[in-house]
Amino acid sequence: MQWLQRLPEWLARHGALMLVSLIPREGLACCEQQEAMLVATHGCCGSLGGAHLEWEAMAIARALLEQGFRKRQTRFVLGPGAGAVRLLFERIDADKALLWRGRAEAVARGSHLLRVCRDGDDESEWRLTLDAECPE
Repeated sequence: MQWLQRLPEWLARHGALMLVSLIPREGLACCEQQEAMLVATHGCCGSLGGAHLEWEAMAIARALLEQGFRKRQTRFVLGPGAGAVRLLFERIDADKALLWRGRAEAVARGSHLLRVCRDGDDESEWRLTLDAECPE
């Protein structure tokens, strides 16, 4: 959940960012349990769990930021016999810092942040819930 706690500060410091996350499947995901990275033009925080994957994700995220993309999915092959993962790159603009600060504070108080990802949408839909269980 490091990315969520750091997001408002990073938006204020760096401006627009790319949130890069592993997506196990399309649909609903409990975000504070996901591995994710924040990527700015000159920095990053968080982890996707692997050095080469992270280097590639940073390069893609920075290119997407520069080109003005809002959201993109990509499949990344991990290596022979290691399978593949899907990455979601989603732009978050600096003017959303207060909204994200409120979400981070709600999660710190016990809420869960859910993300609905649909193909074709420019942005994910984000929901706060008090439900004790997040979808797998």
